[in-house]
This record gives sequence, C-alpha cells and structure tokens, in this order.
Amino acid sequence: MKFIKGIIILLMTFLSANIFAQEVYEVRYSKEGVSYKCLLIEKDNGNFYMRIRYTDKTDKVRLVQTDYSILRGSSNGKVYKILKANTPKYISKQDDDDYNSIHLFFNENAAIPWIYFDLSDSKTKIPAERYRKLAKGKVSEAYLKQFFFSKEDEFKELVKILEVGEAANPNRFTTLHLIIIANTKITDIGAGCRVDERNVAREFQSIAKTLGVNLKTYLVDGDNFNKIKTQSTLDRLSPTSNDIVVCIYRGHGFRWSDQSEPWPQMDLRNGNYGKISQSTSIGLTQAFNTIRNKDARLNIVLADCCNNDIGVNRRSETPLDDLESKGSYDTDKLKKLFLESKGSIISCAASPGEYSWVNTAKGGFYTLSFIEALRKEVSSKNRNEPTWESVLTETVDGAKAKTERCGECTPQNGKFYSNVK
Repeated sequence: MKFIKGIIILLMTFLSANIFAQEVYEVRYSKEGVSYKCLLIEKDNGNFYMRIRYTDKTDKVRLVQTDYSILRGSSNGKVYKILKANTPKYISKQDDDDYNSIHLFFNENAAIPWIYFDLSDSKTKIPAERYRKLAKGKVSEAYLKQFFFSKEDEFKELVKILEVGEAANPNRFTTLHLIIIANTKITDIGAGCRVDERNVAREFQSIAKTLGVNLKTYLVDGDNFNKIKTQSTLDRLSPTSNDIVVCIYRGHGFRWSDQSEPWPQMDLRNGNYGKISQSTSIGLTQAFNTIRNKDARLNIVLADCCNNDIGVNRRSETPLDDLESKGSYDTDKLKKLFLESKGSIISCAASPGEYSWVNTAKGGFYTLSFIEALRKEVSSKNRNEPTWESVLTETVDGAKAKTERCGECTPQNGKFYSNVK
C-alpha cells in the first residue's frame, strides 16, 4: 500500500520553530554503495536545511544542499514528524550526477529517523545509519569544512551556533570559583544553612551555564567545617586574572570585645559550643584580603552571620515567602555584572551589635535577599543598567524588611563595601 495514502488525511502541514530547538545534527546513510554524510541545521525562521557530502562512483567529492518543509501528524495515537525535501541545490559542480534527495521520518520517541527516497512508497525507506546531535564546544572548524567553504555565511553562522573555537565562546577560559562555607551540622541553625547552601549552589550553576564560563565549587561543610579546612581552601585558591571568585559564609558570627573594624568574625566551631578562640575562627576581613590578593578580576565575599558579642544567630519560624522561580536571566545584564565588572566586594548581614536572622525552612534572611536581589537586577523587567551597588543595596534592604515583618525579630542592617567598576 502506498505510504502517502495512509497519512494524507491525518497529516497536518505547518512550520515549527521548536522541533529541534536550534540544534545541529549529523545524519549518515548509504545507498547503492555510496556513503552520505550530512548536517541537518535549523534556520532562523524555523525551517531546516541539510548539507550533504558524499563521494560518487567516480571518486569525486560532491556537496549538495536541500531545504526542508516540516510536516507533522498522528495516526492511531502515534505522532509523526516529517522533514520533506525540496529541490536540491548543487554546491559543487553537478556534471552528470543526479542526487536523490531524502526525506526524514521521525516516529514518536524513536532515537533514529527513517530515511525515505519517495514519500509515496514505504518500500523506499531505510534506517539512518547515524543520527546524533552535535554538542556545542565539541566541534572543530576542520569538521565543518567537510561540508562548507570557510567563506560561506552558513559556515560562519555554524561557528557561532556550535561555539567553535575561542572566538565563538570567549568566556570558556573564564572560571567562576564558588566557595561555600556552611555550618550545616550545627543543631540550631544547621537546617537553615543547608537550605542556603543548596540555593546558592543552584543559582551559581545556572549563572555559569548561562554565561558559558567554567564553574569550580569548593564546599566547606558538614564534618569538614572547621578553621583548618577553611584556611586551606582559601590558601589553595588559584584564580587567573580574568576569573570570578564568590565566597559565601553561612554560620555563626561574633565580635571580639576589643574589635574596632565593622566586619564580623566567622565562628568555625563544628559541634557543641566550646570556647571561642583564634584557633576556631577567621575574620571576614582576613578571608576577604586573602581572596583579593589572589588577583582575580572580580571578588565577592559575603557573610550571613551575626555581628555581636554573643555571636549566636537567632532563629525565627515566622513564615517567609518561598524563593520565587528564577525564570530566565537577561544574558546581557548578567554579563554586565559578572564579565564586564572588575573589583572587590565585602558584605555582611548585620551591623556591629546586631543579630542575623534565619528561618530553618527557608534559609537566612540575608542570603535569601541576596538571591532575590540578584535575580531582580538581571531580569528583563529591570529597565535600568545593572550594578553591584544596586544588588547589595537591595540585599541589605530586603533582609531588613524581612525582620520588620517578623514580630519576634530585631532589626538587622547589613553592610557592604564595593570598589567594583
């Protein structure tokens, strides 16, 4: 039975920009002793074209290009996707060669499409020998030059789409170093610290992926939460001059009785509270200076902890709003903050003499406010130029507003210093 008769009533023809989500695929097949190697590429308008390379029976290399129309339909509850070939265009000299265009037929959930030489005759179909998506950053120019001449616009566009070479993704040599120091096992605030650790890690994973930079994460938590591990992590940090360092501390904080500087001490005792000493703590200023002296392009050091003589973070079970879904970043705004900024930032959750508040289920007021402020700043809804000054101001104000809505909380007024330009 002719194939076309079985689907003509069921098939609906339309353009779709989402079938392959702007991906590039390699397709291989053989016919009558000739092997064909093809690249299937999505156009800006949502249609597709295929560049085909093969060596004919006279040992001549041929290049052909075919545009495709998209067909989709269903039969007996099964969905079909079809790429129907149009008239081929010969890139190399045609001579007497007559290329037989192929049509691609995708069964629902099938990993490899069927290849039809005639859509009206199912007897002409063969399975593709290979069908794979090309990974970005994994394709060389030499590979693409099998199908295209370097002067062709299509070649230049594919270099960008597939992130070929440094010019296609200049950020791939930049690393975002994320240091999270979190007292996750302490009985009073450990649960809230675990929430913050998870939220921060996820946020910066998304940021690094969006920017196309490398991400290197250093965790000082659980049983490893102590001064020795913290100090060694900071000492071993080795960023390059174009890297980004983000260090976030979540735990208890305090001030020495004779301390004059405004920044808190990080309490690195892991377990029951013993005596606080120099051997169980590191000053936020000391950590900041250690990181800043590594000479990365951008340094951000944040501490969500108390800043008073008692040094015990206060818990509140007053309900807080969930951290809203981040949606999508405005990439240009994100680049402005992380790739086009240079300098150093130090910030803490509370001013001298103040507590820092935490909700065990939602996390620290300051950390939660930082993520909210950062998302707001790089949102497409923000009509202003993004700045770290604005992020930090929103963070401090957001944490303070949370304490004001909490009947049992005392105010916390965070602080920050920035020389970022």
